[in-house]
Amino acid sequence: MKYLTMIVIGLLLAASVAATGVIIRAQTKEAGLNDVAYYAYHDGNSDAAERLYRMALAENPSYELARYNLATLLFQEGRFTEAATELETLISLDPGKAAYHYDLAVNLVEEMRQHSAGLDQFDRAIAEYETANRLSPGFEHVNENLAVLYKFRADAQASS
Repeated sequence: MKYLTMIVIGLLLAASVAATGVIIRAQTKEAGLNDVAYYAYHDGNSDAAERLYRMALAENPSYELARYNLATLLFQEGRFTEAATELETLISLDPGKAAYHYDLAVNLVEEMRQHSAGLDQFDRAIAEYETANRLSPGFEHVNENLAVLYKFRADAQASS
């Protein structure tokens, strides 16, 4: 119901804005779906937001903003494996974007923390952080995160 209410409010806003001579509209259908999804999520309706992001991606599977927003929503819901899948798709679309590699590494680490994954996940997370750092030296907290993972991996290998 909230989703329908937001669409009605959006249409009323568009009508009132159009009446003033200012035209506001999404450039594409998928952009419009992404925008409504964003507002649904920030209004607390993550189920509607997820459906809308997926609808935007059905319109255009390579629409990076909707896919990134979906990955963020999934991460925030603790659905790390699903978020990682979306980020892997983003990396295939734009392998040179450091943020996608960084966020994939964060998802892999959270999946390990929550579900005690093996050292293969550590190696993969390290590789993604290193890629992010190579693409954008000093990106966010890459060096700090790498130091923690290197130490943890060394400690785990020393104790086995």
